[in-house]
Amino acid sequence: MRDTDACVDLKNKIIRAVRTGTGMHEHLALPIADEILGLLQTEFGGSRVYIPSATKRMINERNKRVMAAFTGDNHDQVCRDNGITRSTLYRILNRA
Repeated sequence: MRDTDACVDLKNKIIRAVRTGTGMHEHLALPIADEILGLLQTEFGGSRVYIPSATKRMINERNKRVMAAFTGDNHDQVCRDNGITRSTLYRILNRA
């Protein structure tokens, strides 16, 4: 019963992601969600799978934007555009 509930919950989340990402109507997103869920069950069924946090992905994307926008003399603008402090800017620059 718990496995069924988990599959239904995952399928609903996949449907929501497809609809949000594409603007697709639910009746069109449903078969896509079924295919994705089937693939996940076939490939990973019964296994524990590590999925990195979306937060890490978002931070990496932000850091790439910061690096691309920084010209050497636009500290304040880059910080303002990305909602970061100067110390965070320097930390991003030092890691690159």
